[in-house]
Amino acid sequence: MTVSLTLCNLGGDEYRSKNIRCLKFNQNNESFAFAMKINKYLPSYSKIHVYCKDNKNNFEFDYELIECKELITDLDYSPCGNYLAFACTDTFIVNIYSVDKLNTSTFKTQVAKLTGHNDFINSVRFSPSGYFIVTGSKDKFIFVYA
Repeated sequence: MTVSLTLCNLGGDEYRSKNIRCLKFNQNNESFAFAMKINKYLPSYSKIHVYCKDNKNNFEFDYELIECKELITDLDYSPCGNYLAFACTDTFIVNIYSVDKLNTSTFKTQVAKLTGHNDFINSVRFSPSGYFIVTGSKDKFIFVYA
C-alpha cells in the first residue's frame, strides 16, 4: 500500500529560523511530536508541538505541549500513546506529560519527573512494554526507570 502525505506547513516566516530538534510518531501513527529551538539569537528556548492526522490523512497542528527555557534534547511517546517523555538542558530531569486527549482531567499535565542524572540527558526511550524508561546522559550513565 502506498500512502502519499503532505505533512505540514510550519507556518511560513514565523518558523523560518526554527531548528527542529527531535521528532517522534506515536504508536498508532495518528500523531507526531517534535521539539524546536525557537530563537536563534537566544542561547536556547524550545517548544514541543503536536500534529495529528485529519480525516484526509494530512497532519495538522493540534496543540503546543510545553515551552522550555533551554534546548529539548529528546522525546518519546509511550507505547500506549498516552504519555510523552522529554528532556531539556535546563534540568537533568526527564519530564513525563499526559497527552491523552480523552482524559481531560490530566491532558497536558505533568504526571512524573525522573531524576538522578548529573548532566544533560541526551536520550529518552520507553520500553516496548511501557514499563521501563531508559535514559542516557552526558554524565556517562544510563538509567533504567521502572
